[in-house]
Amino acid sequence: MVFFAYPFDVSFILKHFIVGSLAPHTYFVPLIMQFFILYPLWKLMVKKVKPYIAIPVAVIISLFAENILPVILYQKGISFAYNDRMLTTYLSYWVVGCYIGANYEGFKTFLSKIRLYIPFAVLSLLNIYFSYINYNIRYISYLNVIHCLYCFITIFFLFTVFVKTSAPGKLLKTIDNTSYTIYLCHMLFVFVAEGVFSKILCIQSNLLLFTLMAISVYPLTIFTSYIIKRLQAR
Repeated sequence: MVFFAYPFDVSFILKHFIVGSLAPHTYFVPLIMQFFILYPLWKLMVKKVKPYIAIPVAVIISLFAENILPVILYQKGISFAYNDRMLTTYLSYWVVGCYIGANYEGFKTFLSKIRLYIPFAVLSLLNIYFSYINYNIRYISYLNVIHCLYCFITIFFLFTVFVKTSAPGKLLKTIDNTSYTIYLCHMLFVFVAEGVFSKILCIQSNLLLFTLMAISVYPLTIFTSYIIKRLQAR
């Protein structure tokens, strides 16, 4: 039996599940386990280390691990395929999240006083622009820095929207409640849509392919996740 070009072999599936290579989004499995194993360290960090010290150090470590370390290893003839699922790559997001979680009410108060519409719009456009150049024209060495800033601003921007919205609405609440299920199952519909539009219908235009996949994958994923959550609630 072959499913998405994978042989149905239990040992094969377990191995790639553990290392996070079974599907593109399963990198989070070994990643989150690394963070959970070191839980006592994060708890001690929040208790003993000031955020203005821990956060800059975490950002420097993340940028080094994601941008500089692979180059050093490559120059020494070492190829490491799992850098994208090591905790050092995502340490900045995790450490910021630790301090926010420990001071959540103060964080919400801070967000209620700031406006992030312009920074969010600017960094979104920069991220799109330089990503396009990087993947289609030439390599952009500082793309990960822009992407990191974009991710932080986007997270904070979405927080400000929800903090300032007393009634987010039924649709947003439904999406919020099913977000993890959406994350887990969306790749199934990406694979199916890509197979149908690219291999069966033989669509060559990247723009048309992306558009068709977006308008099919998003609603199918959200609807399926909603049904799963309803069934779980019974």
